[in-house]
Amino acid sequence: MRTVPLNRIIAGGAGCVVLLVLAVAIATSRDTAGRDKTRALGASSSQLPQSFKGSLVPPGGLASDLQLDADRARALALISFPASLEGTDVDGALELDARGHFIANKNALRLFEYFFTALGEEPTEVILARIGLQIDALPPEAAAEAYAFLQQFLDYRAGASEMMLTGGEAADFKEAFERVSKLRSEAFGEELAHELFADEERYAQSAFERWEVVRDPDLSEAEKWDRVMEIEAELNPQQRSRIIDSLAPAETARIASLMREEGASDQDVWQLRADALGEEAAWRLADLDEKHKVWNERVAAYNEESEAIKSDPRLSEFEKASLVNELRTTYFDSTEQLRVQALERIAASELD
Repeated sequence: MRTVPLNRIIAGGAGCVVLLVLAVAIATSRDTAGRDKTRALGASSSQLPQSFKGSLVPPGGLASDLQLDADRARALALISFPASLEGTDVDGALELDARGHFIANKNALRLFEYFFTALGEEPTEVILARIGLQIDALPPEAAAEAYAFLQQFLDYRAGASEMMLTGGEAADFKEAFERVSKLRSEAFGEELAHELFADEERYAQSAFERWEVVRDPDLSEAEKWDRVMEIEAELNPQQRSRIIDSLAPAETARIASLMREEGASDQDVWQLRADALGEEAAWRLADLDEKHKVWNERVAAYNEESEAIKSDPRLSEFEKASLVNELRTTYFDSTEQLRVQALERIAASELD
């Protein structure tokens, strides 16, 4: 069996990291319903929590269509909980220093993001009220500081929503990520933004460097490999682990495809997957392979019979269409028929 070192898998897919990093960087911007410029919470850090409770309104298009008032949002936050968070522990924490002041740090950011993962299940106003319940448990002055940090987080979300990407080359991603980095500095201030996002931005920078190395036509494969290893050596162990976790599935699939083209057996492919992803994932993918194989065989048989019907000069167009429809129902259930019809439309458009 041909073995493929896992670090070789990592080196081959630098472009995937670019996509991953940008998804993380802008993931907080999925709710782009509008562009209303209402300010959330609308307070300075010197105000007490009571002055915030009547104005939990998201900024910059982050409000839901329901436009819930603060009292209704808080009531819903108290009596309900999103299904996706049921049975989970709150991620992150609101921490205080020795003098009782709120600490704006990654743990607080994680707590905000934890509750915002329920976006789509419940209105933004309820999510903000749910975060407000956490903040209100702090002493008054610390709560005011936490609300101010929440305001910065919401401003960041509102700005990031305008930077959502749909695709592009690495240069486009790099430009967009630089804009995100600038936005972070504007929303949180340079010092706090560095504390919150320095590790992530170093990880992103390494991804762009890796991408440029892989795409450099003047470097040999050995030179690319050496340069990628140098870039990875500058990352901390956790960042290197993120690269492994993010790239292994896609790169394992790519290498498995190449191995099959070279005549590798199912066992060879299973072993590759088990080494890179674990045995449970390898068995799951093997089962998926079998399902794909059966599906492809059914489609091939259907296509063969369908083409025979369509090419029969003795049949009228009406008869051909009727027989093909009947054949489709013989081979596929109602859901599969929709998929097959879509494939047929794509094939027909490619012939035009």
